[in-house]
Amino acid sequence: MSTDKQNTGKPGRPSRTIDEEIAATETRLRQLREKKRDDERKELERNQRAIMAVLREADLDHIPATAWKSAIPAIGKLLQPAPASSSASKAPTSAPPLSPVIAPGAPPAAASGGSAAVP
Repeated sequence: MSTDKQNTGKPGRPSRTIDEEIAATETRLRQLREKKRDDERKELERNQRAIMAVLREADLDHIPATAWKSAIPAIGKLLQPAPASSSASKAPTSAPPLSPVIAPGAPPAAASGGSAAVP
């Protein structure tokens, strides 16, 4: 009993040729690339909406576009992560220490960190 089908272990299903497998894989790859582009586009749109929400919350959305256009280079530099090679060579910078806030009418010991001892 000879048949043209190869025995694949699944009755009723003919095996694919290598060319058919390649075509199916290329189709799947094309679908995955389209899905990736779509996912990236959707993520960009979500990010843009989130940025606008942050600007609205900070009441910065009323600033004219011309002011934003001139400030964007400086803002971009502040928001971009530093390159790994330059950040490794530089020592991390720290902010200057904060001066204590003294409540009006507080005793002078509060200014020296709470210590009541006289030097």
